[in-house]
Amino acid sequence: MLSINRLNRESQDRPEVEKLYFSAFPEIERHTLDELFEGCDTGKAEWLVFRDGEEFIGLAYMIINDGIAFILYLAVEESHRNRGYGSAILREISNLYEGMEEVLLMESLYEECDNMDIRRRRKGFYMRNGFHDTGYIQSTCEGQALFDILSTREDFSTERWQIFSDHYPMESYMDGYYKA
Repeated sequence: MLSINRLNRESQDRPEVEKLYFSAFPEIERHTLDELFEGCDTGKAEWLVFRDGEEFIGLAYMIINDGIAFILYLAVEESHRNRGYGSAILREISNLYEGMEEVLLMESLYEECDNMDIRRRRKGFYMRNGFHDTGYIQSTCEGQALFDILSTREDFSTERWQIFSDHYPMESYMDGYYKA
């Protein structure tokens, strides 16, 4: 069974979280650690650390606002992938933010890329775990990155998403969204 700890600047988990964060996400998609911790300081964001016993399994960075639990980052330690931990983490997130719409962005299937097979498998994983393709694409990083918007609600509200995006705690990330 997974345990969840919240990470802060002084947490003993920080080195493992930082190592996974920097290895799992490309530089273009990463916020600075200072930005992420400042988001936590606002009370609208939190780092979650997942362990199985003493074993570090993975991380999630959540932004909570306007009834949306936004999974900005989700990663499982490479040695623990394909063992059901990703699904277990998503279940724990659902339990933690019960009643909230969970939203995440995944690398878009609507753009040319070298890793389309990985993207398709990732989308299948999220769909098997209760997410739905909203039919919208989010532009981020001043248009340098495109992501498909996935939600646990079939009736995704663009109005709610716009309000959420307008209150996003870090600058210059959410550029705009459009129909796929």
